[in-house]
Amino acid sequence: MRKLRDEYGHILEEKKKEFREYAGINKDIHEYLIAKRNLEMLYLQDKSKNEKEGRDKRSRNSRTESVL
Repeated sequence: MRKLRDEYGHILEEKKKEFREYAGINKDIHEYLIAKRNLEMLYLQDKSKNEKEGRDKRSRNSRTESVL
């Protein structure tokens, strides 16, 4: 019985250690995914802003050209 209890204690300690490692990795992955999502949103905002500015410049240029 004593041998089984010692083995169980050892296995339980390993489990706790590995779970802490798993929790840390899981937290890192979660933070990475949040950062990725934020960067994607910033990229899309920047892209749409650039497209809008490009449209504005084209429409302004076409108006001035047609007036001349």
